[in-house]
Amino acid sequence: MADALTVEEMLQAEKSAAQQGWDEARLLETAGRALGRTIHHLHPRPGTAIAYLGKGHNAGDALVALQLLRDEYGWQVGYRAGHALQDCSPLVREHANRLGADAKLEKPPRTHACPRPLLMLDGLLGTGSKGSPRAPLDELVDEMSRMRQQDGALVLAVDLPSGVNADTGEVSEGAVVADQTLMIANAKAGLLRSTCTKHTGALAIVPVDILKREGQSGVEMICPQELNAGKPPRSHDSHKGSVGSVRMLVGSPSYPGAAAIAAIGALRGGAGLVRLHVPESIVETVRCICPPEIIVAGYSAIAEVPSGDADSRVVGCGLGKLDEEAWEALRKWISDSPLPTILDADALNAIAAHKALDLLQSHHVITPHPGEFQRLAPKLGSLEREESARRFAEEWPATLLLKGSRSLIAAQGHSLRCNATGNAGMASGGQGDLLSGVVGARLAFGDSPRNAASLGAWLCGRAAELAIRQQSPESLSATDTSQFLGRAWQDWRQSLR
Repeated sequence: MADALTVEEMLQAEKSAAQQGWDEARLLETAGRALGRTIHHLHPRPGTAIAYLGKGHNAGDALVALQLLRDEYGWQVGYRAGHALQDCSPLVREHANRLGADAKLEKPPRTHACPRPLLMLDGLLGTGSKGSPRAPLDELVDEMSRMRQQDGALVLAVDLPSGVNADTGEVSEGAVVADQTLMIANAKAGLLRSTCTKHTGALAIVPVDILKREGQSGVEMICPQELNAGKPPRSHDSHKGSVGSVRMLVGSPSYPGAAAIAAIGALRGGAGLVRLHVPESIVETVRCICPPEIIVAGYSAIAEVPSGDADSRVVGCGLGKLDEEAWEALRKWISDSPLPTILDADALNAIAAHKALDLLQSHHVITPHPGEFQRLAPKLGSLEREESARRFAEEWPATLLLKGSRSLIAAQGHSLRCNATGNAGMASGGQGDLLSGVVGARLAFGDSPRNAASLGAWLCGRAAELAIRQQSPESLSATDTSQFLGRAWQDWRQSLR
């Protein structure tokens, strides 16, 4: 995978393209058409797209995208210009003229009359810009914000949200808040930082091969264009024993649903066989809420649960608070086997409570949410997410999947990875349990811990993006997300997101 680029590295990529005979007009046309195709894939139902334009080539990219959306996919389009066209770059003027005079909107659109979805394309400022959008662009930022807040419009940033520093992630006052940021050719290092997640929204790369480069930032964005794990099709002679079996020690009387959701994640993640171990008192409950393909077995004590005879293990989802006897049995269960193992939720809480981080080994993947991570590594709590993840991985050999609106994957000796998929609807119970199951399935198949964590995070986030087309952030559940994992797999294999 390629590290994200700095602004200077992106400028060097453009200079290299020019040396190969690509002039600005050809680059802009290529990038703009790729942008239009990316928008169509992310929003396949034609609606209304309105570009908000500055003077530079980001505005040109947006205009080319509008023309493609209108002419090839049937969208209604228009643009709002912050400056008179004669004050814009020649290429912006050219593509505005191609789009036609009728596309220029002198006033804010009457949103109630616009076919949905209603997309606002932020083409105000380019990647090299710094500081807040100034007049008259600040008025257009406010206009986009009003339509996003009041009219259900979605804001798509072209390359970066105006007012966000592409190198540092610093957010200036009055910066655009985007729902999606569509980065041209390469991930931009600053936009992967947690400091600007609220303003970037979900991230995607617009493929422009001539500009593709390897950066030196030390951070990678997980995307199917870069990572080959999970890409090869299954062999036609595959059987349930050849694609991996997962053993799961999860669930408790208080959290039977966590066990079922984790098991569904393993099933939808590709495991050939899923064995689910839960306390005897909830066996029938769990059987009733699990798909019939899941093998559910009861135990009266953790010491009874086999630790081997599988290709991977998942432990902790909804396990509940453990007494000392149960903790000692769990410690032994974790340490006795070299099998790849996901440690989540209450397993991590128990490790933190007993200061037993020495249990963590290189065949483990830990999946804490921010609160669980704070308990595991309280001394790192004052650092930014990216730095705390790196520091943790330097000290402990396990692969860390730090959950959040921009999940991070950290492992010793490797660049930090940042997941780009997902949405605010994932802020609901059970999403982490589903993720643990999916990652467990990938470990069972034979992926490395780092690749399994990366692919699992991307798939769950993409499934949530697909599911939300039929839901809302307020109504999305982990069950909804699980039902779209198949579609997410298709997008991954075809590099469509």
